[in-house]
Amino acid sequence: AGGDIIITEGAMGKMNEEDCKLIAKGSVFVQHGQGLDIQAGKNLNVRKQLAYSRVNCKGKVTIGEPDKPMGSLFASSIQCGSTITAGTVGAVSGSALNVDYSESWNQLNSRYDSLLVLLKQLRENSFDHKVKLRDIQSKKVPSTLANNVSKIEALIESEKHLLDWLEITEQELTQTKNDFEKNAKIVANKELFPGVAVKMNKNNWRSEKEYLK
Repeated sequence: AGGDIIITEGAMGKMNEEDCKLIAKGSVFVQHGQGLDIQAGKNLNVRKQLAYSRVNCKGKVTIGEPDKPMGSLFASSIQCGSTITAGTVGAVSGSALNVDYSESWNQLNSRYDSLLVLLKQLRENSFDHKVKLRDIQSKKVPSTLANNVSKIEALIESEKHLLDWLEITEQELTQTKNDFEKNAKIVANKELFPGVAVKMNKNNWRSEKEYLK
């Protein structure tokens, strides 16, 4: 779907095969799911339970009512871009629930690194151009070249606006990275069982015991 997918009932595929695909550029809303392959460009909300599924979600994963999620999430593989919130995370049986933030984090870092390369080059160019312009302005310019100087001044002014915009974008991306690190977490409002594993590149955590709220 180009926008959101809203399923007012449950959706079910074959257990351990994730043969029922839900792909949306926006968010996905479903009452309960099992055996699903979900790809959401924004958020995922499952009102009751999600199990034996594969999820790639760029935003939040919420299992339960949005104000206080109390649904169940277990036996699934999730690639995520923000907080996962449910009532019960994992299962008594210790079935594996794997959460991986690596892809979203790496994509964000790649965007940031590319921006820094561009910003560094533009800063250097802008400095050099300003120095050359001051050198030109310090000399007596023939009237026949005055129009050319005006064009150069206009280009440098445009370059300054672009640089200002990139500086703001760099600050916004830095904040986005900080927010990502803060929000890359699992919140269990009731209990979290053994078998829950969380990964972000080389950083790994695995639940070895039951945690009660």
